[in-house]
Amino acid sequence: MLIQTRSARHRLLRNAIFTICGSREPTTACLSDICRRAAKIAGRAKPWGHRHLYVLLHLDRYDADKYPITDELLKSLISLSGREATNGKRVVKVYAHQVRPFAVILMRSRKCARPSCHTHFVGLGNYCSDKCRTLYTKHLRKQAAKRKRRAELLRRRRAQRKRHTRRSR
Repeated sequence: MLIQTRSARHRLLRNAIFTICGSREPTTACLSDICRRAAKIAGRAKPWGHRHLYVLLHLDRYDADKYPITDELLKSLISLSGREATNGKRVVKVYAHQVRPFAVILMRSRKCARPSCHTHFVGLGNYCSDKCRTLYTKHLRKQAAKRKRRAELLRRRRAQRKRHTRRSR
C-alpha cells in the first residue's frame, strides 16, 4: 500500500491523468480510454468508469470520502503515464528553431537578454529570437544616440558659458 496523504495521492493521480491525456482538460473519450487501459494493467475484468475518474479529478467538488483513490488504480495510472507524473514535470509549450524532433536538450533555461521580453529559452545565444535581437540592438542604438546628443548639448553649454564669462571680464 502506498503511504501518502490524501492530497499527495490526489495530486499524483491528477498529474498522471494530465500526462496521459496531454492536457489539463481531459475529454470523456480520453478518460474512457485511460480507464480501459488501466483496467488491463491492473488485471480487472471490468474497467473503471470515466465518471469515476472525473470525480477523482475534481474531488474538491464532491464528497472525498465516497470516492477513494485505490492503490491498484493509482499504480496502473502511474505505469500508464510512464512515471512522468512522479518526476514533477510540468506541461510547457516548446518552440524550437533548428532542433530535430524528439531531441533531448540538457541545458538550463534562461531569460532573454531583452529586458521587456519574458521568454525563457535554452540555447547558446543571449536572445530568444532574431526579432528580440534586432529590437534590442535598435533600442541600444537609440540610447547611444540619445547619450551622444546629450553629451554634445552639454559640451555646447560649457562652451557658451566659457565665451560668456570671457566677454563679461
